[in-house]
Amino acid sequence: MAKYSIIWIEGLSVASGEKVKSLTKDGFSYTTKMTEALRIKKKDIPFICDYMKLHGISESVIENPTTFIGVNYAPKGTMANLLQF
Repeated sequence: MAKYSIIWIEGLSVASGEKVKSLTKDGFSYTTKMTEALRIKKKDIPFICDYMKLHGISESVIENPTTFIGVNYAPKGTMANLLQF
């Protein structure tokens, strides 16, 4: 079972598509690099879903089973700091 999730928003594949890089005061910044993608803990997915709704991400994207992709590693600097929100 995966320990973390990345948030894949769009693109042709998880490997090359847009992934959330960071949460910002205006919404999100994005990256196409898997090594830069933000990691969130599974328990934080409901918070992230609410944050996505607040910043105009479509319900169909949020509820898509491929939006939150499980991963077992978190490179240094990629873990979400949700305490700032």
